[in-house]
Amino acid sequence: MNVFADILARFSELCYWFYIVLPWEQALHIRAGKNVTKIGPGLYFKFPFVDIVYKQNTRIRAVGLESQTVTTTDGATITFSGSIRYRVVDIEKMYSNVHNVQDTVRQEVQGIITRYFRTHASNRCSQELIQKYTSDSLDFDNFGFSDVEFFLKDFASVKTYRFITGPCESDYFTDVDMGESKLGANSQQV
Repeated sequence: MNVFADILARFSELCYWFYIVLPWEQALHIRAGKNVTKIGPGLYFKFPFVDIVYKQNTRIRAVGLESQTVTTTDGATITFSGSIRYRVVDIEKMYSNVHNVQDTVRQEVQGIITRYFRTHASNRCSQELIQKYTSDSLDFDNFGFSDVEFFLKDFASVKTYRFITGPCESDYFTDVDMGESKLGANSQQV
């Protein structure tokens, strides 16, 4: 059955001599793997098996940042999550410079935020200051993006505790909250 579907799919490619780029899209038309043409909205002709077309939506996109915990210069621990908003304005730059768009955007923003926390004390870490610093530091022109903004969704100063959940090197250890405990080597305290 798969062989029949493959044959049908290959045959149907012969019928696609035209393609449409919608008003909110950009496309790259690549002929024979060499000639690249950036095109806007409209109806276009292509040769099957010779031309390849990559289309991208140019409307605003949003990427969520998972919760991340960082430490400030004065040792305070802060947990945050956020989102990034951007728009693709140059599809050729995007395809030339970025492999995985969402991962790249996410990594760049997390790096900027981490740099902020590592260079500031906790009294200089407010939501407004972090959002402004991050949004001002974002430079995605080389990626073909515009209208790039960062928004903090969650922001909290937290105290972290580490729990021993595996084998211990000794039969005795001191727990932060409970004082001195005498637990066995493979014990867990919840």
